Amino acid sequence: MTDHSVRPNARATSLGDARDLRNLLEAVADVLTLPFDTPGYEWQLADRAGWVLAVVQGALTENPEDIGWNADYLRGRFPAKQVAEAGEGQ
Repeated sequence: MTDHSVRPNARATSLGDARDLRNLLEAVADVLTLPFDTPGYEWQLADRAGWVLAVVQGALTENPEDIGWNADYLRGRFPAKQVAEAGEGQ
């Protein structure tokens, strides 16, 4: 069984793992970044946080090789255009 616990000194087992993790973290940051003047800011942020939590929990419980899939899923759920439009206050 694979250990998915948080270990401060643990390193990615390969460069691909580190890139996948970075991709997931970038997707999380993109989805959770909204200007304060976005209409329905609180609701949108809470909704997005719920999706982020589900995706991150999935990444932690699944095969580590599938982390890239989790990032792609999150980006697909909130496409860049949708994130940009929310940032414009539309």
